[in-house]
Amino acid sequence: MDCGQWTVDNGLWTMDCGLKKGFTLVEVMVATAILAFGLVMVFQSFLVSTDTYNYYLNCLKVQLWLDEKIWRLQDDFRQYEFFSPMPTSGEFIIGNKKFNWDLNYGSIVPEEVYKIDLRVSWQQGSRTVNLLRVAYVSNFVPKQVSP
Repeated sequence: MDCGQWTVDNGLWTMDCGLKKGFTLVEVMVATAILAFGLVMVFQSFLVSTDTYNYYLNCLKVQLWLDEKIWRLQDDFRQYEFFSPMPTSGEFIIGNKKFNWDLNYGSIVPEEVYKIDLRVSWQQGSRTVNLLRVAYVSNFVPKQVSP
């Protein structure tokens, strides 16, 4: 095999055999696999962070609804000194998301202190999320002390 002329380059004898410089198929496949693995990791972390963001966004929306509902229940009880007949379950929609709620209440100290349990649930991906808010209400009216 005749590769050509010997040449001296920086004190080294080299012979140009006409080989082209480039990447082999194995090198290209390894680089592609590493790049694909990196992209999968980036997309997976993006999807996890998006799911977490949506979860907390729904939690904030539900917390506001729970606060309002509990406040209305406490206010009605303080005005009328009993719980008026009301639905104990239902659903509401915020944005395009459907939320289900359940209400339980009962007397802890007869005719004085009541416990309110309000639960909201919704579907978040493949799991069901439940948030529970517990509040207490009393018809206690402080006596005025005369001087």
